[in-house]
Amino acid sequence: MTAEVRDGTGLGMPEDMNRARASAGPAWPEFYDLRHGAFAEDIAFYQALAAEAHGTVLELGCGTGRLLLPLAEAGPAVLGVDRDRRMLDRAASRLRGFRAASPVGLVQADLVCPVARGAGLAIMALNTFCHFLTVDDQTAALRAARESLREGGRLVLDLPNPHLELGTGAEGACLLEGVHETDAGVIHEWSVTQTD
Repeated sequence: MTAEVRDGTGLGMPEDMNRARASAGPAWPEFYDLRHGAFAEDIAFYQALAAEAHGTVLELGCGTGRLLLPLAEAGPAVLGVDRDRRMLDRAASRLRGFRAASPVGLVQADLVCPVARGAGLAIMALNTFCHFLTVDDQTAALRAARESLREGGRLVLDLPNPHLELGTGAEGACLLEGVHETDAGVIHEWSVTQTD
């Protein structure tokens, strides 16, 4: 399977926004894969939903493509959408050489703008929705997802349980989440809990 990354300029990703979003912070595909690449507990759930979808399946915030091939094996055409070109390039290389029952497309676009029309299912997996930090951005992302779906289409959001997340450590304390060995060296992953 060969997946080409299409530029989403016409889909709410004007060139100046593309540059601004890409430089907004590090989105290291290698780190993303270290952190999430082997996570598979949700795949069967999403495959079951894709098999029931009537229309294209959108993975909004597809990252490096962890779910794209399993979704394509389960149902209709799949469109992976992400605003970070580096993540999409990694997804395209992950898809090379694989055969799936349905076609997979990749598009670079900002998720606050509709990316399709008539999709049967839209998925924001692994806390993707939490990357929208303001109520305005959250509302725009939800509205764009709704506009991308057909009547009766489903939007599925994977969100953390705040009671579990906030109960993991004292306010402001640093928590070592993991240690990852890479070709570039050792990465220590830390988190800090802060509530507003």
